[in-house]
Amino acid sequence: MAVIYGLEHFNYYTYGRIVTVQTDHKPILGLSKKLYDTISPRLQRMLLRLNKYNIQLEYVPGKSLVIADALSRAQSTTDKFDEVLGQEATVRINLLTQASPTKWEEIAKMTTDDPEMQDVLFHINNGWPEKRKTKIAAQPYWHCKEELYSTKERIICRGQRLVVPVKYRKEILKLLHVSHKGVVSSKIKAREYFYWPNLNRDVEEYVSKCKICQKFRRENQKEILINPEIPGRP
Repeated sequence: MAVIYGLEHFNYYTYGRIVTVQTDHKPILGLSKKLYDTISPRLQRMLLRLNKYNIQLEYVPGKSLVIADALSRAQSTTDKFDEVLGQEATVRINLLTQASPTKWEEIAKMTTDDPEMQDVLFHINNGWPEKRKTKIAAQPYWHCKEELYSTKERIICRGQRLVVPVKYRKEILKLLHVSHKGVVSSKIKAREYFYWPNLNRDVEEYVSKCKICQKFRRENQKEILINPEIPGRP
């Protein structure tokens, strides 16, 4: 993923040029030589993203990657990572929801009053044990535990996405579908700004039950059956 991020982030410089990629991750060298049907769907998608670049992979032992190692271990200028990430998440979500300070206070209160959110907050603050030992309501979040954090308002985010309290999810679904886009477009927008378990399923269900969409949905018109005339002679 680091290779893909670097190539795409500096696409202006990397696209259309021969790029040498030095890596200390030896297995990646043989990845490009494997047949697509022999690797997982996730790796297939990664290779498809890499294929538009003309790259030459070169293995370099980790101890020799001095510059990369120095950058990865560079001292940060801030120790308030959660606060910075929370600010980025707030800006992104405000662009979609046009949320006011009052709305954020409301979301914070719903998070506080939501038992599921409180279980997740407990593990964010106190650590995540094995999944079977995790609080039941928080178990659906276990797979993304490393991406979860809380802002100073105790609102939960996953990366730059808002983890939506249960009571606020219907309002978010309504907001996502306000322009009556299809299922695919609604899910793409939802995954960009928000997160909760079974988000895709809830979006699909909401869109499928939209009365306006059902009213104006195009239906395949059945062709009139025409019986051909039976010839009287060869």
